[in-house]
Amino acid sequence: IMVSGPPRYVHSVSGWTAMDWQGRRIPHHAEHIHVPVVKDRADTTVLATWVDADGDGTRLPAIALTRHGTLFAHVPPLAFPAAQDLLASILGGAVAPAPAGVGTRPAKKENVDLRSFRIVGAWVPASRLPRDIPSGLNILYTYIAAVHVGTASDSRFGAVSDSRSASDSGSRSGDSSPAKPAVHVWLPLLHPVDRPDAHWLDPANPADRAAALRRVRAAALRHPAGIHFDYLRSPGGTAASPEAAEAVTSLLRDAAVLARDLAPSIELSAAVFPTPDAAAAHNQDWPAWLREELLDYVVPMLYEDDPAAFRASLAKCLAVAPAERIAAGIGTGADEAQVDAAAFREEIEAARAANLRGVVFFPLDDALRELL
Repeated sequence: IMVSGPPRYVHSVSGWTAMDWQGRRIPHHAEHIHVPVVKDRADTTVLATWVDADGDGTRLPAIALTRHGTLFAHVPPLAFPAAQDLLASILGGAVAPAPAGVGTRPAKKENVDLRSFRIVGAWVPASRLPRDIPSGLNILYTYIAAVHVGTASDSRFGAVSDSRSASDSGSRSGDSSPAKPAVHVWLPLLHPVDRPDAHWLDPANPADRAAALRRVRAAALRHPAGIHFDYLRSPGGTAASPEAAEAVTSLLRDAAVLARDLAPSIELSAAVFPTPDAAAAHNQDWPAWLREELLDYVVPMLYEDDPAAFRASLAKCLAVAPAERIAAGIGTGADEAQVDAAAFREEIEAARAANLRGVVFFPLDDALRELL
C-alpha cells in the first residue's frame, strides 16, 4: 500500500483533543497515535490533521486517503455531526445521514444541571490553561510542567494563588457573578527524572520518594487552591501486600504534612482506581487515606460507557466512604470510555442521586465542550 513502512508511533502526555477537517473541529481525544507515513504524496490526500491539547493545529496527519484505502492514526472519531459528515465524505456519500439524535453526540446537551454539586471539575492535560473554559466548571486540575521537575515557578500559569477553592466559590452559593475556576495542581507521580527507563515513581524507593516530595513542595509553594495526586500507587508488576500499601500511604502522609505546612488552606485530593478492590490490587488504600484525613476527597475514575456499570462501581465506592468525600470521575474522552450524551446525563444524575461531593470530567477538550 502507499506507505513507506509501519505507521510512526507518537505519544504525548497531554495528548491531542480534536481532528481538524477543512476547518471543522471533530472532538477526539488520543494520547497514543500511529501517524500514516506516506510514500507517494501525489497519490494521497491528508483529510484531517491533529489538534493538540492547547487547541492549536498541528501538521500531524490524523486521516489519510489513498487509492488503496483510508488510514486512521487512531480509532475513527465518535459520532459528532462533523464526524458523520467526514465519514460520509470518505464513503462518497454512500451513507445517508443518521436521523437527528440517533447514535450521535449532539452539539448541545440539554437538561444537565450541575449547580447542586460542590465540585464540578475537569482535568486539563495541556501545557497552558485553555482559552475556552466551559461555564459551570469551578475547578481545573491542571498539569504544570515546572512542578513535575521540582521547580516552583512557571510563568505560563500566572498567579495560581489568586484562585479560590470550590468550597469558597460564590458560583456555588447563590452569587450571580461566576467565579474564576480554582486551579488545583495536577501532580501525576510519573517519570523519575533520574531513571528515564521507569514509567512512574516507586513509593518504596527512597530516591523516588524524595523526588515526589520535591514536586509536592514545588506545587505547594505556588499556594494553589489544591493539589491533586495521580498515579499514587505501586508501580506495575508490584504484588499487593500490606508492606507495599503502607509504602504508598506513608508517602502520601509525608506529602500531606508538607503541603499543609506550606499552604495551610490547601485542598488535597487524588485520582484513584474506580473500586476499592481494584485500588487494593495496586496498593492504593484510598478508604484508609480518607479515614486518616490525608485527603479531603478522592476522585474514583469511574470511566464507563454504560451508566449501569457506572452505578455499580459507584455503589462499591459508597460502601467504604461517605458521599461527601467522593467526586465521581466521568470519562468524556478517556481511552477507557467516551460517553455519549445520554450516558453523560445518566451518570451525572446518578452522582446527584448519591449526593456526591461533585463530578470531574476527563479531559477538558472539545468533546466535553460539546456535551456541557
